[in-house]
Amino acid sequence: MSSCFIQSETSELLPQIEASLTGSKILYANIYDPVMDMIQNPGKFGFEETKRGCCGTGFLDTSFTCNAFSPTCGNRSEFLFFDSIHPSEATCNIIGDILDPQIRGRFQA
Repeated sequence: MSSCFIQSETSELLPQIEASLTGSKILYANIYDPVMDMIQNPGKFGFEETKRGCCGTGFLDTSFTCNAFSPTCGNRSEFLFFDSIHPSEATCNIIGDILDPQIRGRFQA
């Protein structure tokens, strides 16, 4: 199942879901495309490393293998991922900057 299919199906259902939840406003946010852009064009976003995470060995470290005792890189802002799954703080900040206009536009009173 492709992300485009899921995106299309999900965004088509949102008006129905929103209508059934009185007073709610729901925004579907596509973070897949921005993250793929970061992976394919890391320099555009200031990243040096996109293939491994900053925590532990950077390859298969998550959960208990990436903890308070695990070594982390000294240059976290240059890593796309904090561990092998989760985006770094720098990545989250960029995604936030990308989504902010959509969110503000959708939720303005």
